[in-house]
Amino acid sequence: MENSRSNTKKRILIIDDNQGIRSALSTFLAAGGFEVEASEDGDRGLEAVRRWKPDLVILDLRMPGKAGWDVMKEIREDPFTADLPVMLLTAVKDQESKVLGFRSGADDYLEKPFHALELMARVDRILQTRGRTVTGGREATAMEKVPVRIGDKVSFVPRKEIYFIEAAGKYSYVHTSKERYLSDCSLKEIEEAMLCQEEFFRVHRSYLVNLDRVAGVTKEAPGRYVVELEDDHRTSIYVSQRRLRDFKERLHLHF
Repeated sequence: MENSRSNTKKRILIIDDNQGIRSALSTFLAAGGFEVEASEDGDRGLEAVRRWKPDLVILDLRMPGKAGWDVMKEIREDPFTADLPVMLLTAVKDQESKVLGFRSGADDYLEKPFHALELMARVDRILQTRGRTVTGGREATAMEKVPVRIGDKVSFVPRKEIYFIEAAGKYSYVHTSKERYLSDCSLKEIEEAMLCQEEFFRVHRSYLVNLDRVAGVTKEAPGRYVVELEDDHRTSIYVSQRRLRDFKERLHLHF
């Protein structure tokens, strides 16, 4: 399928009968810079494919009415959509379903429940592999909101509201001025997904700091510096020795 929208946001169509999944995917992908549309069944999804001409389809396999298998079959048999990338997103976990999915022409297969950043990484990979650059012509998609867990709900914190992010094993804590949220993503995953080298700096292996939220820097001893943040707690974080030189250069420190 030819696509001449090289300078516009890439379009992702979600076809899933689960309202919660559609909402979560739409929110996360939109935060990642994509244009998103969602359909609740196979027939509406196929109509949206022809009308909206997406760059990628995220397709549930098991839906009432026209199942995901049938939707993908029609996509592949239509010469105008035959090369449209399709990612299968499903709760089906058996190996036979995976094999059938790839044999039917799926580009990738992700099981529910899914990891938000893993989903984004797979979306980027599919678009790049198929010769499409990611959002806005960039080589990668900068995540503008970080997924966090609030009870059983996934919410999103805008990066500009983040003061610092703290590693917690394979998870992390996202700190705003007043609140702390648990994220299922590791510190490294968030750092890479936000493409935040200019805005954020890893002052320590366990801390990623928003440089725009730095209130001051104190030199406690030779080679020992402490960053103080503007949050309500006036959080202080030590700068590791191995990162000190780059940190001083970034903030133009000369003491």
